[in-house]
Amino acid sequence: MRTHLRWVLPLALMASLAFLVLRSPTRTSLHQVSSGVDHDPPPIPANPAPAEAIIRKRAGLTAAQLASYREAFTNRLYPAFDSWAKVYSGHIPFNPQLLTVDALVGELGRGNYCMYTFMLDGVTLSIEDVKGVVHVSYLSSPEAKKLTVLPRGVPPNPELPLPRSEIERMASLDSGSRFPTADIRLIPTAFSSAMNGGVQVQIGGDPNNAASWKLTLVFGPDGKLTYYCRGHL
Repeated sequence: MRTHLRWVLPLALMASLAFLVLRSPTRTSLHQVSSGVDHDPPPIPANPAPAEAIIRKRAGLTAAQLASYREAFTNRLYPAFDSWAKVYSGHIPFNPQLLTVDALVGELGRGNYCMYTFMLDGVTLSIEDVKGVVHVSYLSSPEAKKLTVLPRGVPPNPELPLPRSEIERMASLDSGSRFPTADIRLIPTAFSSAMNGGVQVQIGGDPNNAASWKLTLVFGPDGKLTYYCRGHL
């Protein structure tokens, strides 16, 4: 009898402990019981809506996206471009009237940021909308390809295609601020590329760090913009 009890009592104790553990509420259920709030996770939708693509070509825009773009073009994009075009009047490498709602190539971004890219007579033009603040951010013409080619067999022409005063005037109107003369660096393109007679304009920032420049402009020998990049002003 004693031998039998020696095995029965431990087994009964283990069974009692297991029963108590299984019945004891978890931390989550204790919180639920004490607060009286059901914390079950929300149901997962059967077909969650996909996130909007970051890169969107015009041909792939939905009717709703096209309607949103047309509203943005009329009320924000074109007015910003028109102001910019007046600043650089006479130096733009295409007819400003070419910028129409149908010139869009595609969009980049979503939420509070979107860059709209247009193709105008071979010139790439981008306009940024950042939290409702819109400005021309980028321009590149076919002539800009010469900037990546080394000069060959032609004596460099160090002459500037337009006066420094004109460059300073446009930069001031574009940025909304006046830069010290030392912060406006003019470098003839003939010294480092096949574009003879042009000028590269570096404005603000560290001369050795292109990412820090406020504005980067390149005017060709005809005085037209061949490259434009707007930094953080």
